[in-house]
Amino acid sequence: SNLNSLIKESIKLLEWGSLQEHISSFASTPMGKKSIIDFQIPTKLKESQNLLNETIEINKLENELDHEISFEGVFDIKKNIEVCFKGGVLNSESLLQIAETIGSARRIKKILFNLNLRPSLSMQLNQLIEHKKIEKDLKNGIEKNGRISDKSSNELASLRRKLNSKKHERRKILDNFIQKNKNFIQDSIIGDRFGRPVLAIKVNFSDRFKGIIHDSSSSGNTIFLEPETVVQKGNQIASINAKILNEEFKLLKIWSNIIAENRNSLIKVIDILLKIENAVIRSRYSNWIKGKAPKFESHINVSIEGFTHPLLIWEHKRRGSGKPIPINFYITRSTKVVAITGPNTGGKTAALKGLGIALLMARAGLFIPSISTPVIPFCPNIYIDIGDEQTLNGNLSTFSGHILKINKILDSLNNKKGLSIVLLDEIGSGTDPAEGTALAIA
Repeated sequence: SNLNSLIKESIKLLEWGSLQEHISSFASTPMGKKSIIDFQIPTKLKESQNLLNETIEINKLENELDHEISFEGVFDIKKNIEVCFKGGVLNSESLLQIAETIGSARRIKKILFNLNLRPSLSMQLNQLIEHKKIEKDLKNGIEKNGRISDKSSNELASLRRKLNSKKHERRKILDNFIQKNKNFIQDSIIGDRFGRPVLAIKVNFSDRFKGIIHDSSSSGNTIFLEPETVVQKGNQIASINAKILNEEFKLLKIWSNIIAENRNSLIKVIDILLKIENAVIRSRYSNWIKGKAPKFESHINVSIEGFTHPLLIWEHKRRGSGKPIPINFYITRSTKVVAITGPNTGGKTAALKGLGIALLMARAGLFIPSISTPVIPFCPNIYIDIGDEQTLNGNLSTFSGHILKINKILDSLNNKKGLSIVLLDEIGSGTDPAEGTALAIA
C-alpha cells in the first residue's frame, strides 16, 4: 500500500483531478458526471484497450450521426430498485422514472448495437435485458403526470366513478341550499375546510341552520358551516377516498414487487448505460481537445507528434490564456533516460508532466491531443517528484526531502510488475551544483 500511495500521489501531482473535472463537464446525466469523478485508472492493458475501443467506436458513430446520442429519460434508479428489493413501495413518479430509463436504454441500444462495426459496445449491450413488459405495464398504469390510471384496475375505476357521482350529488344539494337561503349567506361561493364544503353565513343567522361549524372569520362576523344535509355525503366521500388510496397503494406495491423481482437485470441496465455514457463522455472530450486514438505498444516506444497539454488547452479555450505550444516526444526502446534542459519558464515541467498525463490518458481510454496517431507504451507505474513541491516534513531541507522521495521511488521500482516511468523535475537541485549534478547523473 506504501508503493501504491506513491503512485496515487504521482497521479495527483500530474493534476489528474483537474482533468477529471474537465472531462466530467461533458456528461449528460448527474450519475455520468459522478462516475467520471470516481473513475479509477486501470492498471491492466486489457481493461485500458477495452475502454479505448469503446471510445473509438462511439467517436466514429457520433461523427457520422447528424445528432448527438441523447441520454434524455435516463435516471439514476439504482437506489429506488434497492428500496423495492427491501420490500419498500415506490411512488408513481419513481416508478415512471424506471419505465423511462428502460425505454431509453432500448432506444440507445438500437442506435449503437452492431457487432461488426462496434464489437466492444455491442458485447456490453448484448447483456442488456429489454424489459418491454415492465415498461409497458408501468406506462399503461401510470399517466405522464404521475396519476395512477383508471386502466390499472376495475376496482379503482369503479371507486373513482362512485366518488364523482357522490361529489356531484353533494354539489346539487349545496346549490339548492344556496338558492333557498340567499339572504342569510355572505356569498354563493362554496369554500373548503379540511376537505369539507362550507358556506359563509352571517353570525347572527347561525342558529337558523343545522350542521357543523368548521371555522369562523377573524372578525367573528362570519361562520363557516357545513350544512347537515351534506354531512352524510361527506362521510361517504371520505370513506370512498380512503378505499381509493388503499387500491392505489396496492397497485404501487404490485409494481414495486415486479421491480424487486427483476432487481439484478435492472441494475445491469443502469451499469451498461453508465458504461455507454462514459464512452460518450470520453469521446466528446477527446474531440474537444482534438485528440487522436493512441496505439499501445508492449515495450518502450513513445512517439507523439504535436502534443499539447490538455490542461493548457482548457486554460486557452475556457479562460482565454495563450495558445499552448505543441511538442514532440520520441523515445525508443534503447533509451533509458531522457534529460530535458533549457531556460526557466521554457516549458520543461509542462513537457515532463505532459508525458505523464498522456500515459494516464491512454490508460483511461482517452484520445491524446496530437496531430498524428500517438504511439505509447502501456505504463501501469508512474512516479513523479517535482522540484517546486515544498513538502518539508519537520526541518528537512528541500534537498534531503527530494533524496528521500527518490529513494522511496527506487525501492518501489524493485517490487513493481510492468513498465515504470519516473519523472524527476529539477533533480539534484537545492544543494551544491557540482554535487547535485553528480548525484543526478548517478
